[in-house]
Amino acid sequence: MTTRKTTTDPSLASYRLRPRQLGAVVALLVLVTACSSDEPPEAAPTTATAGPATTAAGTEPPGTTVAPPAPTELLTAALANYADGYEFSTTTTVNDQEVSTQTGRWLDGASYVTVESGDGVVEFIITDAGQWTRLPGEEWEELEGTASTGYPLEGMDNPEAIVLVSTTDDRITLLATYTAGAVGLSGDPVDVTLAFAGESLVGFSFTADLDGTIVSSDTSLAPLIDTSPITAPTG
Repeated sequence: MTTRKTTTDPSLASYRLRPRQLGAVVALLVLVTACSSDEPPEAAPTTATAGPATTAAGTEPPGTTVAPPAPTELLTAALANYADGYEFSTTTTVNDQEVSTQTGRWLDGASYVTVESGDGVVEFIITDAGQWTRLPGEEWEELEGTASTGYPLEGMDNPEAIVLVSTTDDRITLLATYTAGAVGLSGDPVDVTLAFAGESLVGFSFTADLDGTIVSSDTSLAPLIDTSPITAPTG
């Protein structure tokens, strides 16, 4: 294993792992300052009907509409469910052209990420012992700099505002507004759409106008399937 000295921010691998730096790779790609959308729209009308009392079995009678959880409570609980680990996949587009996909998993403060852009593929490992990168099949190279190994989704738990947009069957959509700094950009606040299946956060996305360059990112989240430890490479 070789060591490469570089001052490059390893956000190329991890910006999708750390929502507070969602736009880091985008900023590197387009080299411009962020400008976000206008204020978030008002929540779509959602009616919650009280209905008759529940049956003895604890189920709601037919025709009863159950109110969804409060947006803040729903988001907080969903993020807590991923505190031990999760898998993710992100697609980033610039002016409607796909520029990269990032897939990987985060577990116990460590992450493994594969970044694909065009015909290129780069792998990253980030642990409390350091951070490494390689092309598939080649030796790992250690990167300089301090690795960020905290809970990557923690920053999503503190939006400036959050509203309910829609509910359909078990699908719930929220719109959260974050400071630009919270998503790795500069400028005005950024609106992030949060998608839920029941009470599980299954994805989030945003679109930003960066001085005329339209950047979109779409991330899906899921519980861990591969729970094997993520460790520093050897050899």
